[in-house]
Amino acid sequence: MKKLILALLLLVPEWGNAQNLFVMEDQVNTEEDRNVNVLIIKTTDDFEEAIDNYKKFAKDIYDLKVKKLNNSSYIIEEVDVAQLSVKRGDLKTYLYHTDTVNILAFSFLLGYDISLNSEDYPQEMSEFKNFVIKYMEYHYEQYYADRIKELDKLLDKSQKELSQMDKEVSSLKKKVDSIEKKAGKETDEAKIRELQSERQSLENDIQQLLNELPPLRDQVGENENAVFEMKKEMNSHLQAIAKLEAENE
Repeated sequence: MKKLILALLLLVPEWGNAQNLFVMEDQVNTEEDRNVNVLIIKTTDDFEEAIDNYKKFAKDIYDLKVKKLNNSSYIIEEVDVAQLSVKRGDLKTYLYHTDTVNILAFSFLLGYDISLNSEDYPQEMSEFKNFVIKYMEYHYEQYYADRIKELDKLLDKSQKELSQMDKEVSSLKKKVDSIEKKAGKETDEAKIRELQSERQSLENDIQQLLNELPPLRDQVGENENAVFEMKKEMNSHLQAIAKLEAENE
């Protein structure tokens, strides 16, 4: 894996930057101590999530089943996908972690020591690269959809809390107005004092709510910004993936 690590160090990947998305051809040394040609991509910070989306992608798009070999490799056995190769082969995926990034490496094995590469199989390798890029698109769409959904829930919750608090303030103010009208018509001093005390209690409640409104409005604003930034990041990543796809045509 030495060559792979050196290549990654040169890239200096940074997860939040879509410009650092890539599909790179390289070689890795497998658990069987074989050097195989692979396509490597940067993935998100949760391998389990990335693999779950890979399984869904393979099933939904190609009706293929991904099997787990061990904690760091997966396989789709005897793939017969016309877009990849005229021959059957095993599509293996390897998981690698560096100090800065998580990597998935994809190999299409035509035999024990034969794997797709751009020198011997340029057309098939181009199609294989398209396969990997399509997975990237599928995965990142799902990744961001899940996170935007969670942020939308937080935003909706804070907006409802803000709306409810505004309604409570409005309701209390109406009660204060009603008490003032009663007090204006009242002649009994004891009753007037009672109404004044009740009004003061309501005004204290109103002030307490008014003190809580600014931070709640700030929270709504922060949640709105978080949703906006996440959607912006999603669009940036998807545009970068579309560019990779266009460059491979």
